[in-house]
Amino acid sequence: MAKILLSAIALFSIVLNSEAHFSRLPSTVPSDSSTPACADGQAAYEATVFPLVRNKCIACHDSPALGPEQGPEHSVADVAVSYRRMLSYLNISNLASSRLVTKGGNNHCSSYGVECGVTKADITPVVQAWWDQGQKNCVDVAKFASGSVIVPEKLPTRKEGFTTVSLSLAGLGPEYGSSILQVDIQKFSAKETEGVDAYRLHSPRVIILGTLPAVRFKGIRFLLNGKWDSRANGYTSVEKTVNHSLRSPRSFLEVDPPTPPTPVTPFIGFPTFGRVEPLTRAGPSGPALTSASLILLSDQGEGKDVLSVAFDSVEVVLPEFCRESGMFEQTILPLVKSRTCTACHSDGSKDATALAKFFIPENKSAACAEFLQRARLDAPMQSTLMKVPTGVTGDHLPLLSKPEQKAALLNWIKAEAAPR
Repeated sequence: MAKILLSAIALFSIVLNSEAHFSRLPSTVPSDSSTPACADGQAAYEATVFPLVRNKCIACHDSPALGPEQGPEHSVADVAVSYRRMLSYLNISNLASSRLVTKGGNNHCSSYGVECGVTKADITPVVQAWWDQGQKNCVDVAKFASGSVIVPEKLPTRKEGFTTVSLSLAGLGPEYGSSILQVDIQKFSAKETEGVDAYRLHSPRVIILGTLPAVRFKGIRFLLNGKWDSRANGYTSVEKTVNHSLRSPRSFLEVDPPTPPTPVTPFIGFPTFGRVEPLTRAGPSGPALTSASLILLSDQGEGKDVLSVAFDSVEVVLPEFCRESGMFEQTILPLVKSRTCTACHSDGSKDATALAKFFIPENKSAACAEFLQRARLDAPMQSTLMKVPTGVTGDHLPLLSKPEQKAALLNWIKAEAAPR
């Protein structure tokens, strides 16, 4: 595949990258702009759920609440705002398990001295009507979705680091073959999320295998139990092209499959397998789609929550390649050699984690393309290359932290980004 990529370089043009900014801790109320309006869904909501919540829930969930407690402000008078906020309480894969049903119908208001009088029997048909009358016509966040994997028990804490989750992308289509998405995950302290258990995700990276030359991904949405919490919107603006992996003809899943494989109930329609474990073997590598972290509030807890990922769109495209390969060879490769980067990031390395995140091929043109995959052309200083090897973020040694080394990296990225 490396030969195919290199022989095609003269024909391809660069596709610019952009990433999401650092995802801040989600607030109690989802951002009103985080979820695009859907006319059919909003109209159906106005005719079904909205009258119910405005009649039964405003004592605690209006803005401001007139009752004894101020709860999440999802039942406000503005139907458009209420609709957008209520979407995070809807499980499109299993309406009956939606938080709108399970929490909205458990008479929790009585514990605050308010008699709202709503049961599951009352609210279930109303939520079903919302779906049937229009919400089902809205964009399905699971249209381009991965396989699923159960969040492991006893996740490492913030001080202990991360473990790695691998999700099959075979559900995107047969041409994706053994392609996977890997993401690092750790437990996030309940103290930092207002008493609610949560997970921190970091460095989602895609490894393209099979016959595809490259794939452009737009909008990443990590789902728990088949539903997307609109507060976890830090990756929705991600847009990145990922070239075919030059590391290995086999996927990480195939190199070391789970034994025995454990099927996960496919909340989003794809009966695929996932895997969770620290990286212990050198598999193929892929660039991070973003260097930001993302916080997901736990739903059912470790060992029970099912993690998957959906994309707003995926598109097979031409690979990205370097336009300043001469500058790369003259300024960047000498740095790579002087700092012995290939000791961890090339064939022969025993550091499986380093190889999974960045593999440096021997071929200079291919190496340049791999470095370019980790550059952000619209904001060079936000590039992974400007953060990880320089020691700004992550646990990487600051091997390229000297001013002249950082300047060399930055100047090359800027040269690649310069208009032609």
